[in-house]
Order: sequence, then C-alpha cells, then structure tokens
Amino acid sequence: MDEIFNERLRSTSAWLNQLATAVMVVGALTPAAGLYYGLYSLRPDGSAAIAIGYSFAVSGALHAYARDILGSLQT
Repeated sequence: MDEIFNERLRSTSAWLNQLATAVMVVGALTPAAGLYYGLYSLRPDGSAAIAIGYSFAVSGALHAYARDILGSLQT
C-alpha cells in the first residue's frame, strides 16, 4: 500500500510543479518579454510589475508546496 501512496504523492507533486511552471511562463515570463520587446501597446506601469511579481511569488509557492509533498513520502 505504501507504493500506491507514494506514487499518488509523486503524481500530485509533479502536477503542482507543472502548474507552477505554467504560472511562471504565462503570468511572468510572457508579459515581461512583451514589455521588454515593446509588443504591448500599453505603457508599462506599476501594475504590470506587480502582476509579474505576483506570478513569480505564486509560482514559487506552488513549487515549494510540491517539494513539501515529496518530503512526506513513506519508506
């Protein structure tokens, strides 16, 4: 039964880590690249920087939670 439990934990952790990657790409890297290369018609202001920073924080929190889940694997 421990093997099934461990595989479910690994699957959950992998899913959360992939979600963290998606949040990072969609919420932070893509808007930052758009601002850097001038692809947005809007002027960069403080709200864009706040949204990018928030996406970095959410992505980091999801990744940390995925690592915590892996720490609870049973031997």
